[in-house]
Amino acid sequence: MHDHNQYHQVACIFYALRESTQHLELWYKIIKAVTHPDMSTHHIHPWFCPTPNTYYYKNTLVKFAYQTPLKQSDSCVTYHASTIKSKPKDIVVKFITDASYGNNAHKKMALLGFIPELFYCGPIKVMDDMPLYGKRLMVVMGYMEGLMLKAALQQRKVPPRFKDDLTQAFEELHGAGYMFGDLQEPNDIVTPDLEGTSMVQLINFN
Repeated sequence: MHDHNQYHQVACIFYALRESTQHLELWYKIIKAVTHPDMSTHHIHPWFCPTPNTYYYKNTLVKFAYQTPLKQSDSCVTYHASTIKSKPKDIVVKFITDASYGNNAHKKMALLGFIPELFYCGPIKVMDDMPLYGKRLMVVMGYMEGLMLKAALQQRKVPPRFKDDLTQAFEELHGAGYMFGDLQEPNDIVTPDLEGTSMVQLINFN
């Protein structure tokens, strides 16, 4: 019996090796012309950034540059980035491996102000010359200033309004027929206390 899944996996490995060697050969041809990034900033060095740096928004290809990981861990898959254009926009780029994301729930809660706007959710490979990434997805959303709930608790910066806003967020979510299945401190952000805005941002709809 032929194992077609194994054939596909082996083919993907050879494809990745071919693509890697071609990129490596090109890199060595132009390495002398490469300028080294400024290491005096607090931004993550490009050498340690993920390769994907483009997504589609309203049928327009958008390029971005990574700024810093949002988690101090080797396993971090979520980054603060900024778009590369005349008026750069701060964004959050996240990579997920389970090939599913609550797009509709995210968009619903974004309209209500409980999560930043969703700009893109789809395959990581958005251009023909990009390598394959299997079923992994890239999620791009707006960037929101604030503290992770864990940090806010440690610094005693959780305002009295937070509990009421969190309750309202879940009432709205459940009322729309959705549920938030991963309620934990890293998935909640405490935002600045601005009149007319929620102090809760839910950031994980995997």
